[in-house]
This record gives sequence, C-alpha cells and structure tokens, in this order.
Amino acid sequence: MRLLTLLAALLLAACATPYSRDTGYGGYQDGPVEKNLYRVAFTDSGGMKDEEVRDLALYRAAQVCRDHGKAWFVVVRRNEGTTRRLQVGAPEPPVFYPNPYVAGPRTSWTSQPGWYSGIPESYAAPARYTELYIRVYSTRAAAAEAAPQESSVHAADEVLSRVGAQYKLSP
Repeated sequence: MRLLTLLAALLLAACATPYSRDTGYGGYQDGPVEKNLYRVAFTDSGGMKDEEVRDLALYRAAQVCRDHGKAWFVVVRRNEGTTRRLQVGAPEPPVFYPNPYVAGPRTSWTSQPGWYSGIPESYAAPARYTELYIRVYSTRAAAAEAAPQESSVHAADEVLSRVGAQYKLSP
C-alpha cells in the first residue's frame, strides 16, 4: 500500500510545472529589453491555476531584480493568456518530408529526425502564461515615482519570501 501511495505522489509531482527555466514544456523565461527593463514570463505545463502562474512570474521578476543588484521593481506591462506547448509525455511529433518517390507536390509523414513542420494539434496542449515587463530600481522612492499605480511597485525580498514560502521555493 505504501508503494502505491508513493507511486501516486510521484506521478502527481511529475505533472506539476517545476519552477525552472522553460524547456518547451513550461517554466520561466527572462531577458533584458533595455537598460533596467526586463521581460519575464512563466508558462504552465498543465493543471495550474491562473493565480499560481501569476505568482511564479512575479517570483521570477523578483529574482531578476535581485540578480541585477536592485531591491525594487515596477511591473510596467502585464500580458496573460493561453498559448500552446508540447504535452509532457507525448511522443516526438512527426516530421514532414518531401517524398522523393512520388511525382508532384505530394508529401509524406515520417518519424525520422529532420525538417519539422510545426506541432500538430494532437501533440500540443493549451497552457496558461503570464508575461511581465519590469523596471528595476535601487530605492522605493524611485520605483514609486516611476510606477503607473501603487499596486505595481514590489519589494523583491518581500515577493521572494512570500511567494517562496507559499510554493515552497528557495530564493
């Protein structure tokens, strides 16, 4: 019975999006846009609530802020929605090749490595995402002055401790 419980727990854990860099199955992405402006995104790999995706994007934003030696950040733009991503555990999508044995524009599907025509619907699944554009600042006064509204100003350390504790993440 213990073995079944352990196996069920492992299977459930495998379905959740790990908090890690996005490798095509969900996770975070980030990068600079210009000086002190960064794009941060988090994509779900399935089964997460909107609030969780938002929180993990905000958590990554706080990490980016701290990584650049700043203590405060302002969310200047937020995009949320649904995108498509590869399904975890799906077989490798088929590859689209021209068929050299058939005259004319006909083509054939193969599973051999090579040119790829895109992800067929049966291999893709909807995934929630949150994309943030953040400006980083050293002081709260500078952040508050630049913020379009008070709710968009965040202390990096506060976000890291609050969201980190909620989702059991290490800063």
